[in-house]
Amino acid sequence: MYKVLASFCGNINGQKDQLINISDPDVVKDLKQAGYIEEYKVKSDKELKASVKALEEENAKQKEELDKLMEEKKKLEEEVTSLKNAKEDTDNESQDSSNPDESQKNKVSK
Repeated sequence: MYKVLASFCGNINGQKDQLINISDPDVVKDLKQAGYIEEYKVKSDKELKASVKALEEENAKQKEELDKLMEEKKKLEEEVTSLKNAKEDTDNESQDSSNPDESQKNKVSK
């Protein structure tokens, strides 16, 4: 059994990612050398289960990393909001100090 790496046609045809059987060893040799096919091994149940387990472990690691990044994003957003509020407060204070009459009016009205 062989996996087609690139589509080809002739006496034997193959489409990319297709699995094909070729009985002529000379044709197999030529197609392998040209980079059109590679040998395909059917995996056993044990190999498939090991692959699934490895993928599940990788998925868990990536989920953990994503959770950490989401928490970091949340903290950064809170910091941005805090800095914006501090800037607004500073801007308001500088406006008040540049116009003392207005500042006094605000204090009296409060």
